[in-house]
This record gives sequence, structure tokens and C-alpha cells, in this order.
Amino acid sequence: MPRGRNGEMYYNESGMKDGFTRMVLVSAGVIVGSASLFLAGLLVTSGRIAAKAEKISQTRLAAQQRTEAIELLAGLKQGSREVEDYAQRLNQLLPAETNLLSFSSYLKELARVNEVELTGFQFGSKVAPLPDAPGRAGFALAVSGDYKRLRIFIDQLENKSAKFLVGLTNLDTSRAGENYNMSVQGYAYFK
Repeated sequence: MPRGRNGEMYYNESGMKDGFTRMVLVSAGVIVGSASLFLAGLLVTSGRIAAKAEKISQTRLAAQQRTEAIELLAGLKQGSREVEDYAQRLNQLLPAETNLLSFSSYLKELARVNEVELTGFQFGSKVAPLPDAPGRAGFALAVSGDYKRLRIFIDQLENKSAKFLVGLTNLDTSRAGENYNMSVQGYAYFK
């Protein structure tokens, strides 16, 4: 180092500035480099974390869907047993196809009890029973009488018959003086 007149050390201002500038630049370079490496590492790590988080999310979703499917299947199996029980009970209630021969007699008696007149009846097309569905015979009938009594007749035919299971598909009513005429179409079910 250069020495002054009295033997003291002195610094060249330009040398000091150059050294200080160099030291600041090196420090800044180290800081910027370290920050760049840290950010690059952070980006790589965050990308990996995001990928793992997505994979975990997909795995959880798949597990949840499997759980729901298993619960649904268990419910269906239980429901299947219940449906089977009801189907057996229903099948016991259904008359044999040959018992449909007495359906017209049943209708006449039901009309007599309800004080309405059965003016017409005929069977239509038949659908044979299947292992999982009853057979059905279409029918059409015509009755006339007091409106209130006609409603009771229809209710008993469709909802309160002990001998036959009946479903009505069409009901037309017209007034004829003080009475009403009713045309009815439906199915009588059998096994």
C-alpha cells in the first residue's frame, strides 16, 4: 500500500471506489444468483407439490366414487330382495288367467251392489305374463247411473277388489238426463 509523507497509509480514491464497487457487484451477484437458485428450486418444488396434490385429489375422488358405488350396490341388493318379496306377494294376489272368465260376473255383481247398470263389457287384447311381469287382459266396459254411485263403483273396481287386480287407463263420462254414462278402459292382471 502506498504511504504518505508521514509514513501513513493512504488509499487511492479511485482504487477504493474500484474495490468497493467490485465488492458490491460481487455481493449483488451472489445475492441475485442465490435468489435465482432459490426461485428455481421453489418453482420446481411447487410444480412437484402441485402435481402430487392433484394426484392425491384424484385418488380421493376415485375412492369416494368407489365408496358411493359400493353403497349404491348394497342398496340395490337390499332393494332387490325387497322387490323380490313384494313380487312374490303380488304374484300370490294375482288370479290365474282362467279366473278371468269370472271377471264379467264380478262386474255385474259390483254394478248391482252399487246400484248402477252395466250396459256393456268385452275383453280386449292379452299380454302373456313374463317371469318378472304379470300378464294383462285389456277390457272395456260401459256403466250408467247416479254420478256419486258411479264414482263408488269405479273406486271399488280399481282399489278395493279382493278377487282381481285392475288398472284403469281411460275414463269418459257424459251426462244423460239425470244420470251419467261412463265408458271405462283398463287392464285386469293375471299370473
